[in-house]
Amino acid sequence: MFSAKRGYANAASAAHCSQNRNGQFRPLSKQQVRQLEKETRIEHVWSSNAIEGNHLDRFETASILNTGVTVHGASVKDIKH
Repeated sequence: MFSAKRGYANAASAAHCSQNRNGQFRPLSKQQVRQLEKETRIEHVWSSNAIEGNHLDRFETASILNTGVTVHGASVKDIKH
C-alpha cells in the first residue's frame, strides 16, 4: 500500500542524495565557468539563428564567434559595414 508520508520521505531522501552527489562538483573553477559560459553562448546563438532559418552548423557558429571570421574568410566587421 502506498503511503503519502513514506513517498515524500523517499523523494526527499533521493533529492538529498542527488544534491550531495552534485555538491562534489562544486565550486567550479574559473576556467570551468568560462568554458560553460562559452559553450552556452555558442549553443544559444546557434539555436537562435537556426530558428530564424540560418543553415550554419554549430561548428561554423562557434568558429565565427571564436575568431570573428566568417566561413568564407571575411571578417564579421567587414560584412556589417
